[in-house]
Amino acid sequence: MLELHRNDPDTRLQITTSTDPIDFRTGDLDAGIRHGPTGNLNNATQILFNPLLVPVCSPSLLPAGQRWSHLSELNAHPILHSLAGPKMWGTWLEGAGLSVAALGETTFLSTSSLTVEAAAAGAGVAIAHLQLVENDVISGRLVIPWDLAVRDHHPYYLIWSSLIDTNPALLKFRRWLAREAQATDRQMMQLLKDRQITEVRSTSR
Repeated sequence: MLELHRNDPDTRLQITTSTDPIDFRTGDLDAGIRHGPTGNLNNATQILFNPLLVPVCSPSLLPAGQRWSHLSELNAHPILHSLAGPKMWGTWLEGAGLSVAALGETTFLSTSSLTVEAAAAGAGVAIAHLQLVENDVISGRLVIPWDLAVRDHHPYYLIWSSLIDTNPALLKFRRWLAREAQATDRQMMQLLKDRQITEVRSTSR
């Protein structure tokens, strides 16, 4: 965001988080970011990136330099599910050639961020979008215990009302966000290479 502010200091961003459906009719929002189907055909959309799904856990659960390769190793720990992303584990397991029905003890939390925090605290193994936990992985707060990342079929979208499609400030924001998304994806590919993690693409719809 520093780059956006330097290039356009007159643009002001107010960022909020919510899992509620995006409704531009209230006049409170100019744009939103959502993962998966956008729902409202009257809104304009722009694909940002398709996230990479990876299991993550605390380093305390994984001996240094080791990775798991059997479901029994994963099932030795509680599996942390996000109610906001109920299909994430299934998508990754399908990409890994495993069955979601074979997962062991599960704990359900309301959001993906809560599952990630629980994983970092050693409470189990979460599934996460690598783009959103990159800093935690690089810092060592989280580790990726399996050498497989699954590219989610469903992308993250930028959504805005088609009524303000030509708004100059929105156009600048869209261009900046597209550049940031592309740069982040390049960083993810380098991170996978550095950690010797293989990427496969999901076929789930």
